[in-house]
Amino acid sequence: MALQDPLFYYLILPSLLFVGIILFWLAQSLSLLFLSRKFFFPVLYKNKLTEWFVVQISIAIHELSHFFAALLTGSQINLKESFVTSRGGRVSAMTSHSIGGWISTVIAAFAPAFMPGLALFFVSVMLLGTNVPFGDIFKIDALSVDPGLFIGVIVSIISPLFNDLVSVFSEPSIQGGVLLYFVMISSLTSAPSEDDWKASASVLFSFPLIPLFILFLLINFMAIQFDLNFMLMILTGISIVFMYVAFGVFLLSLLVMLIKTLSLIFSLISKKVSGARNG
Repeated sequence: MALQDPLFYYLILPSLLFVGIILFWLAQSLSLLFLSRKFFFPVLYKNKLTEWFVVQISIAIHELSHFFAALLTGSQINLKESFVTSRGGRVSAMTSHSIGGWISTVIAAFAPAFMPGLALFFVSVMLLGTNVPFGDIFKIDALSVDPGLFIGVIVSIISPLFNDLVSVFSEPSIQGGVLLYFVMISSLTSAPSEDDWKASASVLFSFPLIPLFILFLLINFMAIQFDLNFMLMILTGISIVFMYVAFGVFLLSLLVMLIKTLSLIFSLISKKVSGARNG
């Protein structure tokens, strides 16, 4: 099939992109679910300070992602059945049995995997004054599938963001510290709970995914008409999300290692003090 064939640009390519988004969510969710349950939570829940200011806030942001995604896409929120605790939370949406309602259900289910990273992108630009050449995306031909061009544009956008985040360590500031704090907890925010995982996985094999897929095809069609490279825009967004989640996991790993190290030091000091008293 020739690359000039409209079927390639209007159906095959966006279909592969749609599947790629789902696979990205799947890989990110499983990885974060494993890391949080096996390495992060066992340490963070041992200390009330980290439980309150890391775990609980991450859970609250996670549920707010569900909340705003459902609200902005037309679903009504059942506040009586919605809650947030230190161990988990739930946002109960009253979704109508319509095409819009089904699409809203899917978007709200997957929102925590993408919304925090994209929100942090805008916050980073505002707080750090990062000069992001976002306009480069619009310079690429709508029908281009050149990997070299794509990588060049994505790197040109990710690099200044990453460099400014790293520079916060060498040039500390209050706004930079607050930003790194939210980047850190965003890695937990993007992790699904067991209930979320089951609900989201069930959506992948249900009818509501079909209307969203059709909407995805329509958006791709309209983007091409306006000479916008929809594939590059989606890949750039996913790359931004991945960068913030990966950086957040790195920061959270440093925090966990610091807590373990301090705990070990205090334990050794306590044993020495106890031994000196007994002696």
